[in-house]
Amino acid sequence: MNTFFAGTNIRQSSAEPLKPVSLEWIKKHISGEEGDLAMQTRRLRSVRRIDRQAFDQAKTSLPFFIAARFKDGIRSTANFESICGMTLDFDRCIENAEQAQ
Repeated sequence: MNTFFAGTNIRQSSAEPLKPVSLEWIKKHISGEEGDLAMQTRRLRSVRRIDRQAFDQAKTSLPFFIAARFKDGIRSTANFESICGMTLDFDRCIENAEQAQ
């Protein structure tokens, strides 16, 4: 039974089924070994310094992964089945740290 699932666009996650992925898949995508997530993240960091609204819009089109299971892989409150792990919103952590300075 898979613990992790991935989607390609958070805005479509209530219509597009999530696919099961391994922790190794997540590591490879975050580190840049596979795909271009690392490059997209660097590009978004540059956008964030210039235009926060553009950043907020653009980040929702990034691939994402979650440690939650949904009926038929469709991410919605009604379809929620279980979660394994803790959810961290690093974006807000950065924002809060900047405000504290």
